[in-house]
Amino acid sequence: MLLGPYYDGLLIRSPSEQELALVVDLSGPVPKGAVVHIIEGEKIGFVVSGRVQSHEDDGGSRDPSWFGHMVGTP
Repeated sequence: MLLGPYYDGLLIRSPSEQELALVVDLSGPVPKGAVVHIIEGEKIGFVVSGRVQSHEDDGGSRDPSWFGHMVGTP
């Protein structure tokens, strides 16, 4: 993962072949089942993760996550 501390708006997209090669050079081979997302804003960064998901928040801050339990959180 290579991200800036703040983005005033951003775009998430798939990498070009050259960008994918750079990500592999910087972070190693992309694990099976993982996806590389290029993050464009004032600076360019990347995330190697699962697929992007979104969901409109319809609960309180203490309600269980719609995405399920996140490792490392109570």
